[in-house]
Amino acid sequence: MKGTIVIIGASFAGISCALEAANLYPESHIILIEKEKTIGFIPSGLNLTLSHKVTSLDNARFISADLLRERNIDLRLETMVTKVDVKKRELSTECRGIKQRLLYDKLVLAMGSHQGSHQIEGANHPLVVSTKTYEDSLETLKIVHQSQRIVVVGGGQIGLEAAQTYQNLGKDVTLIEALPSLAFKYFDEEMIAPVQKAMTQQGVQVITNRSVVSIKDNLDQSTVPLVIETSNQETIEADMVLLGVNLRPNSHLVKGILDRDVDNTIRVDDYLRTSDPHVFAIGDLIRLPYGLDQEKYYLPLVNHALITGQMAAINLFKPQAPYKKSTRSMGTSLFGYYMASVGLTQVEAETWGPVHSTIFVGRGMEMVSAENTESITIKLITSINTGQILGAQLYSKAPIFHVSDILSLAISAGYSDQDLALQERAYVAGFTDLQGAIYQAAMHSFEGRLAQRSDAHVD
Repeated sequence: MKGTIVIIGASFAGISCALEAANLYPESHIILIEKEKTIGFIPSGLNLTLSHKVTSLDNARFISADLLRERNIDLRLETMVTKVDVKKRELSTECRGIKQRLLYDKLVLAMGSHQGSHQIEGANHPLVVSTKTYEDSLETLKIVHQSQRIVVVGGGQIGLEAAQTYQNLGKDVTLIEALPSLAFKYFDEEMIAPVQKAMTQQGVQVITNRSVVSIKDNLDQSTVPLVIETSNQETIEADMVLLGVNLRPNSHLVKGILDRDVDNTIRVDDYLRTSDPHVFAIGDLIRLPYGLDQEKYYLPLVNHALITGQMAAINLFKPQAPYKKSTRSMGTSLFGYYMASVGLTQVEAETWGPVHSTIFVGRGMEMVSAENTESITIKLITSINTGQILGAQLYSKAPIFHVSDILSLAISAGYSDQDLALQERAYVAGFTDLQGAIYQAAMHSFEGRLAQRSDAHVD
C-alpha cells in the first residue's frame, strides 16, 4: 500500500497523472480534486463547437468523469483547495460550503494556467473574453453570436485559431500582434508568411508590430460598444475582444510555501519534485529544459501536460524517469494550411552560434496516402559545423503531423542532417516512398553544408 495520492487540478496534466498512478499503484487511494463542475474540457472547445466539429461545448471533452471513476479514482468536483500545509501534509478544502481537512502521502499540483494581461487597461471588461475554461467558453459563445466586429489580441496559436473560427462565421475580424511576425515563438517569418497571406485574402485584417494599450467603452454614441487603442494611438472599434495572450501559471495557492521563479512558475527538479520532496508540480505550473543550454523555459503545451503528468506518477515514490529535454513540438491547422514546428526557430538558434538553414519543397511524399499530391515545405535549422538538427518547421495543405513527430525524435536523439538523410528505413512498394520528403530535406541540408564548407576552403 502506497498511501494517499492527492492531485489538485483535473485537466490534461492532472488527469494524465491520475490515470498513470492508477496503473502503477492500484492499492493507493488516488484523489483528484477539481474546482469546476465538470472535467475534460478542451481549451479550443469553443472553436470546435463554432466550426461544427463537435455538436456542443459539452461534447468538447477528451475524457469523462465516469471513466475516471471506473479506474477507482476518487474524483471530487466543485472542490476548492484553500490551504496547503506541507509540514503536516494536509490540505484544507471546501465543497458547496462544507469544509474538510485532507491528509496526503504525496501531493501533485496541476492547477494549470490562465489567460490575462496586466499591461492592457480595461482587460477585465465584460466584453473582453477568453476561452480556456468551459465556463469562459460558455459565456464567450453568447457574446460571439451577438458580435460582428471582433478584435483578437495576440498572434500566437490561440489568437490565430480563434481568428480563423470567427472569420469562417462571417465576422469582421482584426488581429493585433505586438511582434513583427505572427506565431513568432514557433515559426520564422518566411514560414508563417503563407498563412498571413491567406488570412488577408480571406478578409482578416492583420496588424503587426502594435500592442494594445487600452480597451474602453465607446463614448461617441456609436452602436459599437468598445474602442481599442494601440501603441501608435490608432483606435479600432469592436463588439468583442478576445484575449489570445500568453498563459500564466495558477500557482498562488503555494505562494510563500514552495519555491517559485520570477514568472510564478513552481521550481521543480528533473523528477518534477518541488522544494518539498513529497510535493510535485506538473503541466502549465512549471518550466522545462529547452534549447542548447538546457535552461528551463515556460512552455505551456498540452503534450507537456500529458508527459509531465505521467512522469510525476512514475517518480512519486522513487526517482526513476528524469525529464531530459523538450523539443517544444506544436501543430495546428490555419487558413487552409497544416502547420508544425519542432525545436528552435532560426532566430533562437542563431543566439547560440552559426547555423545553416534550408527550405525544401517536396510533393506527394510523406503524406497520408500515395495518391496525395499536395506539396510539403520543410525548413531545417542545423549547426553549421556539426549538422545537428536544432529545429524544423513545416507546412502543407495536407496533414503533416506524423512528419513533425519523426523530426521531434531526431532532435531528441541529437541527429545531424546527415544522420537523418542516411537513416535506414523500410521500403514497401505501393505503401512507402523510396525517398520521402523528410529525408530529402535532410539530404538537401547536408549537401548545402558540404558545399558551404568546400567554398570556405577555396583559396
